[in-house]
Amino acid sequence: MDMKQLVFKWALKNAYDYGKASPGSVAGKVIAEAPDAKKDMKSTMKLINEVISNVNAYSRDKIEREISKFHFEEKKVEKERGINLPPHPEGKIVTRFAPEPSGYLHIGHAKACLISWQGAREQKGSFILRIDDTNPMLAKQEFVVNLKDDLKWLGVDWDVECYTSDFMDVFYTYAFELIKNGKAYVCECDGETIKKNREEKRECHCRNKPQIKNIKDFEKMIEGGFREGEAILRYKGDMKALNTVMRDPTLVRIIDHNHFRQEDKYSAWPSYDFVTPILDAIQGVTHAVRSKEYELRDSIYYALINDFGLRKPLLISISRLIIKNNTTQKRVIRKLVQDKVISGWDDPRLLTMKALRRRGIQPKALREFALSFGASKSESKDSTLEQLFHKNKQILDPISKRLHFVKDPVVLNIKGFKSTLELPFHHENDLGKRRFSVNENVYVEKGDIKVGETIRLKDLCNVRIESKKNDNEFSAVEVKTEKIPEKKVQWVPVDSAVKIRVEKPLNLLEGDVPVKNSLQIDEGVAEEDVNSLKQGEIVQFIRYGYVIKDRVDGEPVFIFSC
Repeated sequence: MDMKQLVFKWALKNAYDYGKASPGSVAGKVIAEAPDAKKDMKSTMKLINEVISNVNAYSRDKIEREISKFHFEEKKVEKERGINLPPHPEGKIVTRFAPEPSGYLHIGHAKACLISWQGAREQKGSFILRIDDTNPMLAKQEFVVNLKDDLKWLGVDWDVECYTSDFMDVFYTYAFELIKNGKAYVCECDGETIKKNREEKRECHCRNKPQIKNIKDFEKMIEGGFREGEAILRYKGDMKALNTVMRDPTLVRIIDHNHFRQEDKYSAWPSYDFVTPILDAIQGVTHAVRSKEYELRDSIYYALINDFGLRKPLLISISRLIIKNNTTQKRVIRKLVQDKVISGWDDPRLLTMKALRRRGIQPKALREFALSFGASKSESKDSTLEQLFHKNKQILDPISKRLHFVKDPVVLNIKGFKSTLELPFHHENDLGKRRFSVNENVYVEKGDIKVGETIRLKDLCNVRIESKKNDNEFSAVEVKTEKIPEKKVQWVPVDSAVKIRVEKPLNLLEGDVPVKNSLQIDEGVAEEDVNSLKQGEIVQFIRYGYVIKDRVDGEPVFIFSC
């Protein structure tokens, strides 16, 4: 095989797998098969770009036809990637996932949770679901219910379920211990002063309070004697530390707000830095997986462990999952919802699990995608969802019915044509059949029609486009020939067509700015069997993609999946 054929082969394969061929991916495959191509990479890349430009203009039918001429060795079935958590002196593995119930779980949570869960399961360990609900202003029962539902959908189970707020008296006990050991103090400075002192590495006068005064002030905090913002309990760290986290961080603060679970029982609420090492230690966690962004906080984590003489879990830092042109930040999503840029936390443009689920992403595809990054600290910056969509297509392909959908329809009048035919819902697997009655008029996509051209109406007949009657109607005649025209198009009988629309999620953000037209609306007609589809059922619209029936809003509304 010469170099041009080799490039053509891998460009077709890449386009077949991912919808479009990518120069980098094709180059990798070409060099693996023909290492000499590296000697003149400039010429190699020029050839690759030329071939890809042609292949990416091919129809799906043409790609399938051309790729069938090449042989590809089947990949050996690999075992699901293991997490392989490092050994711990205690032997048995115990991990936890501690989401804050202040929003809906997203694709990044899926990664963190699955690494913890699978890391425990593959070594026959235990997994704890800890609802980290110590911010009463943001924590809500609604989010608790939905996060548990999302985890079950993802296939995650847990051995222990607990709420951080149920351990409040434990945290207070440890706080008093720190105060008595001279490692914590109640600070009554205002927020601006605290911030300035930390920036300038300067200790505040509250640091030198007598122990008995700190004890009484903390009791006052617990009993509601201070108002919000008037006092905080701070760790006595090192105000000159290069790591700003250690400059006397907050351990407990006043939040005057009812809690969804504890109601008005508490007003002095512990911080993440305080509760996490204590609960990890006393609950027997051996491996605490958390995002790399928390690495600077490892210092306060282990400082508190040492101060209390508690057992030491291993901290496992993993990279955040950052998806290009989208966001997983709750505060950003919350604002997009408030500003009505999106319809809610399950808007199909989002990366929340609710949104992905609504879009037809299968839990197995999400699991494989999330775990493909492993427990590495290497940044997965600007990742795309192509790999997720590819896995999803592989799962959906054998189980999804094929239906006809015509976007931007025009009427094609086939003079004197009449036919009744039965077509399978899937050409390889037995998913049932449906019948069509065609009486001269069918809908076809406007972009598929050109006067003088002979085309194939898939599984129906060959026609030649004779003339254009007006912008919305063309005339044609049937062409009796054994030769199948290269161009094949889908169609829908006019007599039984159902008007539908498809919502197609596009890039949500450009940098930090919402994209104006991030939800494309494709209007068209489909065969009448779309009416019998259940809500949440996924089908493939031929030559368009996989879609999920979302709702009926005057007409059936589908969401594009992949």
